Amino acid sequence: MKKKWTIAALVPLLITTAVTSTTVEADEHGPWFVDEEKLPFAALPGATSSWRVLGNAGYRIEIPDEWNGELVMWAHGYRGEGFELTVDAPPIRSHLIERGYAWAASSYE
Repeated sequence: MKKKWTIAALVPLLITTAVTSTTVEADEHGPWFVDEEKLPFAALPGATSSWRVLGNAGYRIEIPDEWNGELVMWAHGYRGEGFELTVDAPPIRSHLIERGYAWAASSYE
């Protein structure tokens, strides 16, 4: 079954983009940054963790050793008006890993 994006899902992204693009002067990559030293995290038992920065966005992923082939993309909402971009694990992280789901999260850029 093909999934469609809804207007409700896109509105927070559009609002964030409009607010930051009209209130912040940016160079070609913007003034935003990821503190790469904050990205590493310990994998839960029975899983492997990975992280990196690509462009100006930070990423985290955790894959269980007994991966079921499914991936959950964790997205967050508004983070305030600072320039540091952060990445958090989903609050149901252990639930996902225990059931064989990998998860991935990123900051925005």
